[in-house]
Amino acid sequence: MKSVCEDSGGDPCNGCVSCASGWTKILGRCFYLSTTSLNHADAVSDCQARGGKLFEPRNEDINAAVAALAPSGYYWLGITDIVTEGVWLYESDGQPITYSNWFKAEPNNHGGDEGCVHVQPASTNWNDIECYNVYAHVCEGLIYDNP
Repeated sequence: MKSVCEDSGGDPCNGCVSCASGWTKILGRCFYLSTTSLNHADAVSDCQARGGKLFEPRNEDINAAVAALAPSGYYWLGITDIVTEGVWLYESDGQPITYSNWFKAEPNNHGGDEGCVHVQPASTNWNDIECYNVYAHVCEGLIYDNP
């Protein structure tokens, strides 16, 4: 898998020095905004093909900063409860989410099949939704010790 950023001195904790063409540096990480509407699985595949993963916000600062980059429409996050209903996991590592920013009364699994998460337009709030819907997506670059 290709690297989308030059890391600083081989220490992935130091973040990116610069990002590949088309990627934007935000808080030491590289992000790619795709306005192409894809279903959740295809958005995951697109990010992997670009050398990243679907954006997984792990704190309020990065959630807000990426929302400022993103379009005013919906976009996918790399968070699902597909494995176990109501247990929200980061897709890249299968760990339970440590931060959330659900919209009021969410997640609600409306209709019984809302296993993916997207961000509400012009906000930083999340909503659970069916994975077959099509939205834009934000890819988060991976940082490697030896890219």
